[in-house]
Amino acid sequence: AWECVCAMGFRKRDALRAFLSYRGIPNRLELVCVHDGISFINDSASVLPLSVAFSMRGMRGTPVNLILGGTDHESTDPSMFMDAIEDAVSVTLLSGSLTDKLITLLRREGIRYNGPFDRMEDAVNAAIGTIMERRGVKNTSEIVLLSPGAYADEHFANEFERGREFRTIADRIKDPSSSRKDV
Repeated sequence: AWECVCAMGFRKRDALRAFLSYRGIPNRLELVCVHDGISFINDSASVLPLSVAFSMRGMRGTPVNLILGGTDHESTDPSMFMDAIEDAVSVTLLSGSLTDKLITLLRREGIRYNGPFDRMEDAVNAAIGTIMERRGVKNTSEIVLLSPGAYADEHFANEFERGREFRTIADRIKDPSSSRKDV
């Protein structure tokens, strides 16, 4: 990106100022918070299998607890998620028409999963529960990644509402005394 803006004629000082002020795209690989060694990452805008795979590739080396699933608008082949699923240490499913296809695939492949859940809070809590079961006495860093690879309209108004709900739940986990009620 740096080389592109410089090649377009932007002064380095102006390009640097723009990069330093950039806060990222809401609902796309957005670090919400870190609590107890768990990073909560909102990738709710990820509505295609390809974007889930891209997100997972960027997290190699850290255990990822993937929250996946939702509405299928594209007649998606669930096998397109296999690389991402195999890279995840756990899979938690949000309810929806795509999720029904994913369950068939996961059962056929013998892959354990949590859910499916209609409520985001239940999905997040299940992912955290899986982390706690696996941790034992070791306190390791892990990621809870909401990267559904599906649309949101069976249980949410859209992917923005889905992401907002994930952020609110993660914030509440980090600060239980928070009175924030965006859900």
